[in-house]
Amino acid sequence: MSGVLLMSVAIIAGIGLDLLNRSYAKKSLKNWAKNNDYRIIQQQCPLFDRRSFFLQRSKYQIVYQVTVIDRVGTTQYGWACCGNRWGCIFADRVEVTWQD
Repeated sequence: MSGVLLMSVAIIAGIGLDLLNRSYAKKSLKNWAKNNDYRIIQQQCPLFDRRSFFLQRSKYQIVYQVTVIDRVGTTQYGWACCGNRWGCIFADRVEVTWQD
């Protein structure tokens, strides 16, 4: 019985950490856009797009496909990798790779 309880607690904790990580990544992406004078038009977190896996260096990082507009009105498309490759899920770091 205690093994089942322990496993249940571990699963719930893992889901909770994942939800916190995703929430923090979204906040980091919004801060990055604001600090770089971009307005996010669209953001999505594709789960099964192979291109996103090349940008992700850790299982704790969240990769978004983004569409932004800069202050002069130019639309840009790219991939934003949020988080830290060393396992710190709450690192306020965003690396963007622009599509040509």
